[in-house]
Amino acid sequence: MLSNYAVWQYRRAKSRMDMTLDILKSMRARKSPASKITELAEIICQTIRAVEQSQALAAGKKYRPINSSTLLRPDGKYRPLLDAYLIELRMHAGDLESAVVDPIARRMIVSKNISIADLTCKLDRAHKKIELQNKRFENKMWPAAAVNFDVDGMARAANVLFDMLISTELFKFDEQTGDVVFVTRARKVAISRQDIATFTNWRKARLANLSSEDLVS
Repeated sequence: MLSNYAVWQYRRAKSRMDMTLDILKSMRARKSPASKITELAEIICQTIRAVEQSQALAAGKKYRPINSSTLLRPDGKYRPLLDAYLIELRMHAGDLESAVVDPIARRMIVSKNISIADLTCKLDRAHKKIELQNKRFENKMWPAAAVNFDVDGMARAANVLFDMLISTELFKFDEQTGDVVFVTRARKVAISRQDIATFTNWRKARLANLSSEDLVS
């Protein structure tokens, strides 16, 4: 059978956990910012202290306030909740890397961000070459056959890179705006429609031609 002290400890721990979950839920609903985990821990502790102090006064008991370090213990039960909240905020802001504390996970995110940046640069270079060659063709600077071959080749390469970029599931092509956006609630623009218009127009025309060929066959 549990002692009275053990029962009291259990009830206090459960009460603090319930309050922590409620506070985080309320902060999510209000989209309350917290730039650092220490700041978040202190915000939660202020509410817990106020509630517990009021309860202690009503019961005529002494109150020993909770310290924010309790919520920050790496092996504690509160820390994962705080980490999850900050990671969620950074994801919505398109800045996941700065919220991750674990060094292995951080290196993985950095590596993936570098790969994505590399793909984005390659896609941008391919798009600019297509645009340049189209302008040269319009100005009749190159023979039509040679230009068409180069444009189609570069466009196909850009198409592969574009598909690879979308397959990371960190980006989405917005059919309405024509922008490539981050897959977050903020929907921050990664590549604007102005920068990618030549490629997307080629892609639409290519898909239309393929559809026409399928109908004919």
